[in-house]
Amino acid sequence: MFRAIAGKEFSHIIQMGDLYDFYSFSRYPRSHNLIKPAEEIKLARDAAEEMWLRLQDLFPSAKCLQLLGNHDLRTQKLLFSKLPEFESILNIAELWKFDGVYTAECQREEIFIKDICFVHGHYTKPGDHLNYNQMNTVIGHSHRGYTLFHRIKDQILFELNAGCLADLDSKPLAYTSQKKLSKMQNGFGIIDELGPRFIPIIDGKITCRV
Repeated sequence: MFRAIAGKEFSHIIQMGDLYDFYSFSRYPRSHNLIKPAEEIKLARDAAEEMWLRLQDLFPSAKCLQLLGNHDLRTQKLLFSKLPEFESILNIAELWKFDGVYTAECQREEIFIKDICFVHGHYTKPGDHLNYNQMNTVIGHSHRGYTLFHRIKDQILFELNAGCLADLDSKPLAYTSQKKLSKMQNGFGIIDELGPRFIPIIDGKITCRV
């Protein structure tokens, strides 16, 4: 991915949420032998640090931002449902702090850039966020990857789903209804002078021109 986008210019780079999966804290049935919580958190943190460092090296003038997703909040939801009094003494916000990166304060927070709303999202049906927001919208919640256009009044507006960057065959993602025909799609979204588009990644390779 990094090689494919090198040489392009971006004003903003936005991570659309679910930076951490927190499989160990999921409400779904899960194996306690797959990975220890501390190991999972360290693995994710190391990968996130490398990602941001490489992106900032490639695009030093771009503003870097990240949203919080529902997977990111699995730890808080589990902990505070069991021990709500710990909310005042535990601070796990450090997991989302990176030099030069703005992080949203909660999953509901939107980022607005010109006429586009960036939000992690909560609906799963394509087009629902666009219809709700009544403006151009970028989401990541369903991890599907697509671009669609709707005419709303006298405007043509878009919804871009940025997909995900994950091992779709991994055990933590085994909660989907099917394995090989899952609707989740690896890739990333781009908005430039040509408009919004989703760039799919299949078997680790970008399948179209960026």
